Amino acid sequence: MRHPYNLRRLSGGNVGRSGGKSPLRALPHNNNSVGKGKGLVPLSYRIVTLQASAAIVAAVGLLLVSADEASAALLAGAVGVIPSGYLAWRAQVERSPGRLLGQGMAKFGLTLVLMTLAFAWFKPPPFGFFATLVLMQLMYIVGALGTAGKQAA
Repeated sequence: MRHPYNLRRLSGGNVGRSGGKSPLRALPHNNNSVGKGKGLVPLSYRIVTLQASAAIVAAVGLLLVSADEASAALLAGAVGVIPSGYLAWRAQVERSPGRLLGQGMAKFGLTLVLMTLAFAWFKPPPFGFFATLVLMQLMYIVGALGTAGKQAA
């Protein structure tokens, strides 16, 4: 499968050739993996892992406030991680930008449905729930900053 960007034109034609004159390196097929060698972890999966970890840490921290706030944090973790995990999986198997955009919209819809169900059935305390959701959204930034300069070559 050809890469969607013409890297040869951007780098003067030296992509993937020895000599090191090219400012750009040849990108792998899955260009959002982090690490070196085998066992590359896709960035989208790392972000989902960060989000789940943030929800657990928030729940433990809110346990000092009350058990209800901690359970609200865990519920927010489920509401955030399930759709993010779905999109991370789809991002690894989908190559069509239009379909990937549709999957992102499906993630948003699934998040809204899960949030509605969570508030209708469990009636969590708002502070623990929304504070955890905000913390989980910050993990997109943390994940991107944590991988700066570590893209697989």
